[in-house]
Parts: sequence; C-alpha cells; structure tokens
Amino acid sequence: MQRPSARPSPGSAQASAPGAQAPSDSSPRERATPRRQVSRAVATLEREPQPLDLPGGSSEHRATRRFGLIEPGAAEPSGTLREVWRAVRAGLETVLLSWLIAVVPVVATYVATVASPVLGESSWADATAQGTRAWLLGWGEPFPVSDSAPVTLVPLVLPLIAFALIGGALRRAELLHAWAAAITGGVMALGLVVGYLSVGASPTVRGTLIALALLGLGVARAWFALPWVSMPGPVTVHRGLRAASRTLIALVALGVAAVLYAILRDLAATVEIHQALRADVLSGSLLVLAELALLPTFGVWAAAFFLTPGFHIGLAQASPLEVVVGPLPVLPIFAAFPNEQDAHGLIVAAVPLLVVAALLVPALCAAHTWLDRAITGGTALAGFVLGMTGLAWLSGGWSEGASVGPLSDVGTAASEVALAALVVGVLGAGLALAVSLGLQRWGVPERAREVLDRHLGADSAARGVLRAVRHPLRSLRDARR
Repeated sequence: MQRPSARPSPGSAQASAPGAQAPSDSSPRERATPRRQVSRAVATLEREPQPLDLPGGSSEHRATRRFGLIEPGAAEPSGTLREVWRAVRAGLETVLLSWLIAVVPVVATYVATVASPVLGESSWADATAQGTRAWLLGWGEPFPVSDSAPVTLVPLVLPLIAFALIGGALRRAELLHAWAAAITGGVMALGLVVGYLSVGASPTVRGTLIALALLGLGVARAWFALPWVSMPGPVTVHRGLRAASRTLIALVALGVAAVLYAILRDLAATVEIHQALRADVLSGSLLVLAELALLPTFGVWAAAFFLTPGFHIGLAQASPLEVVVGPLPVLPIFAAFPNEQDAHGLIVAAVPLLVVAALLVPALCAAHTWLDRAITGGTALAGFVLGMTGLAWLSGGWSEGASVGPLSDVGTAASEVALAALVVGVLGAGLALAVSLGLQRWGVPERAREVLDRHLGADSAARGVLRAVRHPLRSLRDARR
C-alpha cells in the first residue's frame, strides 16, 4: 500500500508548468490539500478494506502473500481465544510431562521385576496406578503403602521438575495476561483431580494445602520470570525477594555438595552395599536414578544440619551437636550418614550465617536510606525463614520427621528449622548491614560499578561470558536462533 503523498506527479507537474492552465472544476477552498488527501485516503481504507501486496512466503522464489487490512477490534476475539488455547496447552504439557517423569521409572521397575513371585498378579495398570500415586506424593499427597504406614516424605525433585516445566511452558506459550497464567494453573489443578480419580483416592487436607501452595508458587514464579512481565511493588521488595531466593538456592546447593563429599569420602562402603544387593543392570540403574532423585531432599537435610537442628532417620540422628548412629534402610547412599567426628558444634552455623550475609550485602548496598534498608532486609529475612520452613516441612514434618512406611521420624522438624533460620537470618542481616554501610562510606559500590562498566561493556566478550554463566539456558536458546 502506497501512502498518499502531497508531492504532485510528473503528469500534474507538466500540466501546471508555466504557460499551461490546470483544469479545475472546484474553487480554491474545495481544492484538496495534502492533509485533506491523507484524510480522504484513510477514510477510504477504513470504509473499504483494500488488499496489500507484501513480499513474503517461505518459497525461495519470493512468492507474495496478499494481506487484507482489517480493523484492530476485529482481531481481539481470535487473539484472546488463541491465548486461552496456549494457556491450556501449557497446563496440559506440564501435567503430562511431570506425570510421565514419575510413572516411567515405576513401569520400568515393573518390567525389571515382572518375573518376581512377589508381584503376584500385578499388571501394567497396577504399575501405572502406583506411578500415579508417586506423582501425587510429589504434590504432597501421602502414598498409602499400607493402611497404618503411609509415605509422607515429599520427594522434592518432583516439585522442582514441575516448576521448571511450568516456566518453560509459559515461555513457549508467550502469554501476555495474568489471567492466562491462572488458566494454566487451573488446568494443572484439573490434572491433579484426574490423577486422584484415576487411582480412586480422596485428597487429604495436607495434600490439598501443599498442592495449592506449590501450584500457586510455581505459576507465580514462572509468570514473573517472563522477560516481558514486571513484578508489582517497590524495587526494595524485589531486591529482598531476590536475596532470599538466592540464599535458599545457595544453602541447599551447599547441602547437596556436602552430601556428594560425604559419598566420595565413604565411597568404598557405598560400592560395597551396591554389590551386596546383587542388582542387574536395569535394577542397578533404577537404584542409582532413585538416589539421584533424592539429592534435593538430602540437600535440605544437610542445610538443616548446618542450621544446627539436624535431621533424623528413624533412631539415627545427625546434628552438629550430636550424632547418634542407628539402623538405617538398605540404601547405598546412606553409607554417607554422618559419624561422631562430624559433630563440630555450633561453629557449623557460621556457614549459613556467612551465606546469608554475603548474598544480602549487594541488596543493602543498593539501598541509600534507612527505610529502604529496613524494607530490603526485612523482606529478605522473611523470605529466607518462610522458604526454609517450607522446605523443611516438605522434607520431614512440623514437630517431627515424616514417615516412610514403617520407618517413622524421617527428615527434618520444620518448627526447629524455622527458629534456627530466624536466629541465623537476623545475625546474618546484621552482619550484612554493617558491611554494606562500610562499603558505602568508602564508595566501593560506585567504584566497582565504574570498573564493571569500563571492563565489562555491553559488547565485551567478558559480559557475554558472565551472561552465559548466569543464564545458560537462555544463552543456548539465543545461540540456536
């Protein structure tokens, strides 16, 4: 479509040349001015949609497509329906993938042990039902091994996988409205209801609360993580929430690293237990996969160990103050259970204290008033305590550990972890405040910002490396594009 121009055409220029008289049937007032020509052209297009010839197409022969000019209001219903469909598809994708991740290992275990006489008349449907119950356990619903001894310990790997799937699904769906993300959460909740109906189970109060909390937290985190969505509220609250989430991730990652170190330290005992089980290739692979899936839960247990409350596995107890050795389940990874030499006392609490202080200092350095410091520090402290309490509750219980069949008191006590996290968080926030005030007095943040801007410019290779380290998945997607 060519826009009407006020510039006269060559023909009209010749007609208006000196000595020639331009024919005009209208008065000078009615003669079309450039602005009036544009107005008439726009009115004509609005009244009668015209086809537009634009280059396009996927052909290498430069085939053209013809686009019709439509009114903006006519595209809104179809755009809304498309976004609803994308939201529903994101929810279905998340539910099905998370369900398959829980069901496939159970079915594989059934295949590996199908000849065992213990299974009796078990079938594929029974294996799928058990996998569905394991999937519901990841959302907080107890797994009924028997009427009196259910499994209440939530494997944290399943909610973490669901969170990652929600984030990826919302990014691919390119949702633009919060109500569309709510539709995704509703579809996932409907998938959980279908899971309950398929196994004939009734949701418990604990399972319902945990599922709603995980769904709400996962959808909200995925929605606000989208690059085109901005979080509501003041920036001081945002800094505090980011500091709290980074502290939780760092502390749990440190716990996982401690568990891996303990496994390597007692690798001979771990391998000996593996060999004593005499598992074939498939069974041994599934056993290793199950142990890897338990690493996030063990990471929370190790974080509780650093915070000094520790954790229990039946009669066995591990904390920095005391280690009580007792009978343990026949799982090779339990060969890395702490021994008496690992009880180093309260000095172990310095690890989470330094983590809290180190990750809170940048947020407090960005605050320049006492009110901003109070809001940032208070938000970070509240987020850290609530997050650590929730993780401890999922990895154990409130006043005592969870139950794993006949084995009771397994995991952490959330009430003790909450109190320890509050004390460590307050001390760490005080240390971070003192350090940030000293750095601001010496002008370190401003000088550091100048150095970063000078040596890590927007187009520098070092900036690209740092961006790739911070966001590896996003960097891979950009490189693929």
